Amino acid sequence: MNKLLNIKNINSSIFIIFIIFIFSLFSRFLFLDLRAVHHDESLHGYYSWLLSNGFGYEHNPLMHGPLNFHLNAISFLIFGDSDFSLRVAPALIGSILVITPYLFKDYIGKHAAIMLSLIFLFSPVLLYFSRFARNDIFIAFMSVLLIHQIFKIIYGEPKRLYFILISTLLGLIFCTKEISFIIIFIIGSFSLLLSTLNPFIKDRTEVNKNFTDIFYLLFLLTFPLSVPIISFLFNILDINLVAPSGSIYEIGMPIGRDAQIISIFISVLAILISFICGLFKFKKNWLIYFFTFWLIFILFHSTFLTNPFGIITGFWQSLGYWIAQQDVGRGGQPWYYYFLILLKFEFLSFLSLFFFVLYKKFKFTIFELFLIYWSSLNLLIYIFTSEKMPWLTVNIIIPFMFIFSIIATHFFNKIYKSNLILIYKVNILIIPLFLFLVSIFNSFETNYIEPDKPDEMIVYTQTSKYVHELSKEIISEIKINDAKVLIDSSDGYTWPWAWYMRNYNVDYFDSNKQETYKNLILNNYNYILINSYNFSGFIKNNEDNLSYNEISQIPFRMWFPENYRFGSFKDFFNHIKNLNNISYIFGHTFKKEFDQNIGNVGITILK
Repeated sequence: MNKLLNIKNINSSIFIIFIIFIFSLFSRFLFLDLRAVHHDESLHGYYSWLLSNGFGYEHNPLMHGPLNFHLNAISFLIFGDSDFSLRVAPALIGSILVITPYLFKDYIGKHAAIMLSLIFLFSPVLLYFSRFARNDIFIAFMSVLLIHQIFKIIYGEPKRLYFILISTLLGLIFCTKEISFIIIFIIGSFSLLLSTLNPFIKDRTEVNKNFTDIFYLLFLLTFPLSVPIISFLFNILDINLVAPSGSIYEIGMPIGRDAQIISIFISVLAILISFICGLFKFKKNWLIYFFTFWLIFILFHSTFLTNPFGIITGFWQSLGYWIAQQDVGRGGQPWYYYFLILLKFEFLSFLSLFFFVLYKKFKFTIFELFLIYWSSLNLLIYIFTSEKMPWLTVNIIIPFMFIFSIIATHFFNKIYKSNLILIYKVNILIIPLFLFLVSIFNSFETNYIEPDKPDEMIVYTQTSKYVHELSKEIISEIKINDAKVLIDSSDGYTWPWAWYMRNYNVDYFDSNKQETYKNLILNNYNYILINSYNFSGFIKNNEDNLSYNEISQIPFRMWFPENYRFGSFKDFFNHIKNLNNISYIFGHTFKKEFDQNIGNVGITILK
């Protein structure tokens, strides 16, 4: 009888997870091509399109790892190239991510796992970046799977099988994005602290031995890829192993013959140390782990051996480029940037850590201890890294969501089992349910109501919907009337036009450089698209070579008004003390009210 009840419970749980998965597919794929293609999306899309058409792909750390491009290329081959198919891979992976919590039911409980799936489903951040052609949702998905595999080993599952799976995931993670180093550092350092290598651990259990093996596996497989960090030491000797941003050399690569020889020597030495130490530790099994990891890394970075130089850029420049970018600090956001995003979109999950620690009274399971370590250290690292962008919030918020699911389930169970009369139970639940509905409201409005209007912080900057509409008009004119099109490429205006016009012959010029258009017969073009900032100079230089019937201007790229910057913590505190500012927060949340206009740069259209 008990077995029958258990089977029914399992079946009901799986059924609930299946329903959640259906909703996740619906929410991720609904109106997937409605939003204009973002600058970054167009870069990823265009080079993926080239790959799908047989023109190859060359790894460039500016656009992160190669996995994204290969997945997009597969999507284009299956569904054809379109704005929709550009976002199929993240939408599908984002949908599967929603149901991964069920893998953790043995560590957080079945009800908490279902709760976590619901949190993933309705999360504004996860939903938005599951519908966005970047690689952030991929690495979030693989990080969750990696942690699941690791805790399978911690709690006694066969190591050989799971170590192969971990090696596979590590290979894919390092083909995705450079924040892989942050993820591995967090998991590796936690494993080291709980391993037998920690001299402060006296009573060493099987769990400690398992953590030791995990640490060795993570460290020995991945430390060769981290050797560009040593460039800081060589800077003292005036040897540049990593070319800085803004230099005439290729960013992130060694400068000069001496630096190249040193970088090659260090790299080969690191791989040899990794291989030999791995053999001593894991014996012949190491051959499987080692070659699984490196085979995946080499095949993707070399585009399946068609671009051997990609192995070098992947090995050295991936980390080297982003070390160089730390001096740039793209986005220039304040240190509290992530607090603003998390409190606006994921406040329930973000605030749960504090209540979780109090509620548990510092009595945690190993997995709960890891969640606290993961969420805290992760947030600190992202705060101190110079580049702060909204898509990085994807990887910050996930451990907080795990914590929230645990404490929320405990809270609901206590209310459910209490002796309070029904009306009191309902009253207690009103506030958390209302806050959860606010989160769902944020998610719905951000993703489906004017999704290409940057009136939310996670949108940050976005191609305007008018560009999206103009691209359709131009393509229609090309098909019907064989229209000729000339596009200004100055100041990054190539993107997203290179994506939108990928299947058509259009010409480009740079309005900052007269030599790029002085020999063109401008009157031959039916459409000339010009950076509005340079428009007057362009007209002045072409008065005798240009006539047009119609002129118009539209926003090209728009961005969220950054009125959240404060000179000091005191300024911030004084700001939130003002009740008018608090009411502004509510006005922005529910009515999209702003103190400043949404920023934009324009594009001028001559017909």
